Amino acid sequence: MTRCMNCMQEYDSQYDMCPYCGCEREPKPRELYFLVPGTVLGSGGRYEVGVSVGDGGFGITYRAWDRTLAKTVAIKEHYPAGLVNRVPGEKDVIVYSGRREREYRIGKQRFLEEAQNMARYNTHDNIVNVYDFFEENHTAYIVMEFLEGINYREYLEEKADRGEEVPVRESLEVMHSVLTALSEVHKSDILHRDISPDNIFLCRDGRIKLIDFGAARFSAKDETVNVTVILKPGYAPPEQYQSKGRQGPWIDIYAAGATLYRAVTGQAPEESVNRTEEDGLVPPKILRPDISRGLNNAILRAMALQPELRFQSAEEFREALSGEVMVRDVGKELWLRKVRRFVSIGAISVAVMAGAAVCMDIVEQRKEAAAILDPVGITLWASTDPGEDPGEKQELLEGALESFRAEYPQVDVEVSCMDGQVYEERLRQAMEAGSLPTLFDSSCLGEEDYGALEDLSDVFRFLDTGEYYFLDHYRDFFPGRRQLPLAFSMPVAYHCTLAGTGERDVGKLVEEGDYLVTPGGYFTWYNLYGGGDPVTDFRDWAEACGEGGRVSDGAGFLGMETACLLADNTCYEWVQANLPGVYEVGFWQEKGMTGAFRDYYSMDGEATEAEKAAAVQVLVYLLADQAQDVLYVQNGQYLPLNKNVYRAYMEINGELAGLEAGIGKVQMAGEQQAPIDRWFRELEASWE
Repeated sequence: MTRCMNCMQEYDSQYDMCPYCGCEREPKPRELYFLVPGTVLGSGGRYEVGVSVGDGGFGITYRAWDRTLAKTVAIKEHYPAGLVNRVPGEKDVIVYSGRREREYRIGKQRFLEEAQNMARYNTHDNIVNVYDFFEENHTAYIVMEFLEGINYREYLEEKADRGEEVPVRESLEVMHSVLTALSEVHKSDILHRDISPDNIFLCRDGRIKLIDFGAARFSAKDETVNVTVILKPGYAPPEQYQSKGRQGPWIDIYAAGATLYRAVTGQAPEESVNRTEEDGLVPPKILRPDISRGLNNAILRAMALQPELRFQSAEEFREALSGEVMVRDVGKELWLRKVRRFVSIGAISVAVMAGAAVCMDIVEQRKEAAAILDPVGITLWASTDPGEDPGEKQELLEGALESFRAEYPQVDVEVSCMDGQVYEERLRQAMEAGSLPTLFDSSCLGEEDYGALEDLSDVFRFLDTGEYYFLDHYRDFFPGRRQLPLAFSMPVAYHCTLAGTGERDVGKLVEEGDYLVTPGGYFTWYNLYGGGDPVTDFRDWAEACGEGGRVSDGAGFLGMETACLLADNTCYEWVQANLPGVYEVGFWQEKGMTGAFRDYYSMDGEATEAEKAAAVQVLVYLLADQAQDVLYVQNGQYLPLNKNVYRAYMEINGELAGLEAGIGKVQMAGEQQAPIDRWFRELEASWE
């Protein structure tokens, strides 16, 4: 009988070719310096080397037969190109002399260390198993389990060649396995340092294996030490390019994030050292709009240029990808850390401030409320904006209520988010049936509906209205006191610098009629024609809009048919994404613009006293720093009413800083917003 040097099956020696795979009985090595198939290695001639299955700059991998265990294995031979050679047909490696001989000796020692590192994890499902390692033929060998399948890089390339996207769930499953492996490796203070699609293997039986620990090193933790620079461009963080520096698990986290970026977007990540000059990394959600904002933020956090802003462990990254925790993007996480430092300092000094007594009184009232709230379950309904996914909106609200649930464990808040197109119908059905949720988005309701809603005056017992925009005049905007906004929007004009605007300001562009108004901008800009009362003048202005600028969905602005887009701050990210670097923002306040409150919430008038008391505290928390940060700084397009959080928003979106000067000048519709929205829908239908 003869054993095939390719598939390792035995067959009758009378045949010159393997009947199973078609390989010649005595195949030649693919390269002259490779071991000849049939070469015997190991103590007692244990391993019979077959054909090569891969090679790189530091070694050659062969399929082989383990005569002792009677199974196919993989044998990796240390063979660094440029440092050694081999006479064709011979086993011994010839090492070049001088400096290269020293390099070879150091490299061989590291090769054996790789084997030792990998052998620690032979029982782990997601790490390739090492069975043996030894020195022979003036070089060294590692014997590993033979994996049937394809490496992740090849798989991703095949998908790209066919014009196919990798399913998001599939990408997450692969990364979950990688992070599970890394979590185990990091427990031993070992860093892989070469995570990339090349070193992830997809087995035919469904297993996912982390391979190639050739660059692995013990973590330096807080120490600064000299380390060899071994990396893969695109997947290595900036600090890995330095031979002396602090290295820890965050290095592998960056590489894992870059690998997931490649899988999800289909594009290779930009090299980190290039990003330090000018960070041009395109957010994954722009390249792949169907992914969630949470996944987008998790990838960007893993790939943060600053090590301290990345997830600090594989487990943290895994939890973020699984949706177990809310994830801020890099800029917002950096801001939050600044705010926390500020708050820490402020908390010490607030006791000596003149207004400290008021703040402390409110804090005490909140504590009292927490102590006396009865165990109760309440429901909260929310509506999505156009294009917003209900699942993402629910995820945001759950994150915004995280602190509330920690402080009020006796209150069970059930959150339900619905598509905006069906929300009003569902809400009115519940109102007619007398089964309104405890709290709900009431933006679609008007004064005629107030009989079913609860007076919200109690909320203000727990708020210092001076810490919020507009709430110190709440009753001027909401005399019925049945609705409470969480955010607002302000008019913003955008001009494309490629459209020849020159030095013209917004007012000049409007006077010349060189502007476009989006549907969402009708109300915001109604008084360009001298409107006085938003309720009585809005329809006249909207119908007369064609006399000056043109009505469009924004395509005309992107096509540079007009120089100016009249809209509000909710269009800011859209303009940034579509006209990067060729736009300016302007704030025209000569005639007093109109702003709009956003995210109105109301309470069921038929709720029990225990439910109402809990609902009041939920509203208080939705106006607090953490919730406003989650809803509007991290993930929303509206402006937070909370002044502290508003300032943080402007630190991140500095181009909109000019809005603050207009906050005291704009008209706000308040309770009149619902009829305006209704009229707008009628107008929109008539234009269609």
